[in-house]
Amino acid sequence: YAGAFVADKGRYKHAYFCNKYSMIWLFDQQGDSTSSLRTLDKTPVPEVISDNRGINFYKRGATWNTNTGLLFRGKEILVFSTRSAFKDCMIVDVYDRDALSYKNSYKLRYENRSSSDIYRIYPEEDRMTIVFNNYRLASFVYSRYNE
Repeated sequence: YAGAFVADKGRYKHAYFCNKYSMIWLFDQQGDSTSSLRTLDKTPVPEVISDNRGINFYKRGATWNTNTGLLFRGKEILVFSTRSAFKDCMIVDVYDRDALSYKNSYKLRYENRSSSDIYRIYPEEDRMTIVFNNYRLASFVYSRYNE
């Protein structure tokens, strides 16, 4: 499934989030899968089809974007979701790191960008830097963030 790995300094060593399916897999320090988390949007597995040349691709109308980023912060997992009616802000879904359950969501605003505009997220100790598809950068301090 298309997505990306994210490194963690805590209990889990790595996470893999899908951008076309609402699953996140967590791995220990040895790289063994330890658990999984189904994100709030519950987007189904995309349908993959092949053309007459044997080239695989997602079936149109049966594939949706889901998550564009993930980071660990304290006892929480923050997931940037694209499955939202809000197109003028980024939506961050917050999950409990231990219970692997949904807690709440919040909006993050920057120049009317949505989560779909995110290219990469770089977490730091006191802030995160988001790179958008046009390579513009925005840095957000965790000033109002409660751990």
